[in-house]
Amino acid sequence: MGTLRKLTAMMVMAMAVTLAPSAPATAAAGDWMSVTWQKQQTGYWCGPAAIRMAISARTSSLPTQAAIAARVGTTPDAGTNRYQVRDGINSYLNSRYQVFNVNNPMTPAQLDAMWGMFKRNVGINWATPVNIVTRPGGVRPPGYAASTNVDHWVVVTGWSFDGTNNYVHVHDPASGSPGFNSSPTWSMTLWSFRQLVTKTYVA
Repeated sequence: MGTLRKLTAMMVMAMAVTLAPSAPATAAAGDWMSVTWQKQQTGYWCGPAAIRMAISARTSSLPTQAAIAARVGTTPDAGTNRYQVRDGINSYLNSRYQVFNVNNPMTPAQLDAMWGMFKRNVGINWATPVNIVTRPGGVRPPGYAASTNVDHWVVVTGWSFDGTNNYVHVHDPASGSPGFNSSPTWSMTLWSFRQLVTKTYVA
């Protein structure tokens, strides 16, 4: 009888282990930050608008896009380059933003570094301006028309993971303009977003 009771107890314990629910391998997660969105006021002021959004995460004293454009040297022909974006943010915030250049296509190490930077910066409330490029027939952000082909600055303000895919969340200064997303914000998978980042980001 003692042996039978021991065997029965062992079977019950085994069933309990088998029937216990297992925890999910990876839980969904994400983080977002708040910035003051403003539509770019000319066709070539995406850089000044992105700078303004980036600094709005840290201060409520916001210059006009015109003042930013004059300060960093934005021009109709050249727009705003990566170093002007960096220097503009640093001059307003006394910060230490740097330029991070990437290959086209981006290497796995560069992708990991960029994703890590997005997550880190959102967590400490620093926005990340990113240069994106859309080409004919290529990947484009949600809401962009097939004819919208641009070299453009946007600002990464969030990230998430749904259990399967990583997502990048963006504030776009061109939103509301013809050929662009109607919403100030849009999201896309990291895998698709990295195809748009063919040059640089500032973090």
